Amino acid sequence: KKPAAVAVDMEELEPVFEKWYSNFYRTHDDNDSKEYREAVKTFDQKSKNDPEFSSIVQQFTNHRCDFISSDREAAAFVMALDDLEKAKIPEMVPSVQQLCFA
Repeated sequence: KKPAAVAVDMEELEPVFEKWYSNFYRTHDDNDSKEYREAVKTFDQKSKNDPEFSSIVQQFTNHRCDFISSDREAAAFVMALDDLEKAKIPEMVPSVQQLCFA
């Protein structure tokens, strides 16, 4: 059974991916960054074990007409996807009733 298509806008994902990739490429701090190493590990684990994640990777590959073939690209993909997920979560803003005017 194929997983249901996950709604990730590739037009939104691509520029965020490019930003992360460029940053990793420019700084050369790949292996010094815990965040980078964790993102690569996450990509590897989810690619093997998470059909939904694999589906998003496949959609992105098709969109770009290019495979994710390096650790730097893998890390950039995970970071970009994470950024988009965070952007979807509305920020908790207290209502007037929750504010204390003491």
